[in-house]
Amino acid sequence: MSDADVEMLLEQREAAYGSFADLAATSQRIKRAIAGSMHPGMPDTHIEALEMISVKIARILTGDCNHIDSWADIEGYARLVRREIERDEGPEPGTITIL
Repeated sequence: MSDADVEMLLEQREAAYGSFADLAATSQRIKRAIAGSMHPGMPDTHIEALEMISVKIARILTGDCNHIDSWADIEGYARLVRREIERDEGPEPGTITIL
């Protein structure tokens, strides 16, 4: 990827997600709140999903709140954890299983 391509990509990302500094600050505040509330023994997959969702929430807060990919990514990470829970424990009674 050329320098010009990288610069163009960075400009597109900033237009969609806001400045990197604002995004980083917001994302880290959310991640600190999650880390401070996490219970011992939480699986790595749950932690990773929460951290990735934190970045997506920060992008929504600092950038284009209608950027559909951010919302779809949140849905995807949550679905990955839900599938894991349902695989390991089965669905909770009365819930709708989404595959």
